[in-house]
Amino acid sequence: MMFTRSRLVVAALATAASLTLAGCGGDDDDSESTTNGGADSQDTVDSQDGETEDEPADGGGAADEGDEAAAGDEAAVEQSVRDYTVAMFAPDADTAYGLLSARCAAEMPAATFAALADQSHQQFGAQEVENFSVDEIDGDAAIVSYGIGIPQFETEGQRWTREDGVWHWDAC
Repeated sequence: MMFTRSRLVVAALATAASLTLAGCGGDDDDSESTTNGGADSQDTVDSQDGETEDEPADGGGAADEGDEAAAGDEAAVEQSVRDYTVAMFAPDADTAYGLLSARCAAEMPAATFAALADQSHQQFGAQEVENFSVDEIDGDAAIVSYGIGIPQFETEGQRWTREDGVWHWDAC
């Protein structure tokens, strides 16, 4: 029991140092995922005159619905990341803790998390996400990269999971 409690304290301190922004299991490459930006066409070159014209990328239909769903997933995970980050630095520990996955919440008591949020706020003040990208979404799992404008907290490849329709921080 003492080893587990000590391990939790060490994990909590490590989490405080990273403000629970730096995730585990991520890549260290600088690749950034970008979205289609709403474009549903691709440029093609007319073989006769060499000019570029727009053509549907997929002919429309079902693929457009998939694109809309993917864009909705990306927007939803981004909103959760933004909400979590603002809450963490507010500090609004209840909101931030509510955005932990069930797995991560089981690993960190709410009181310990509240102390980390308070420490984050005291050390860095209010913060918000300044850059964000979705690296991958696969069903209810997402990998995202984001930062708050403080180099040590640029986060790459952080895991988030969707539970009960809401995206939760899962990088514990």
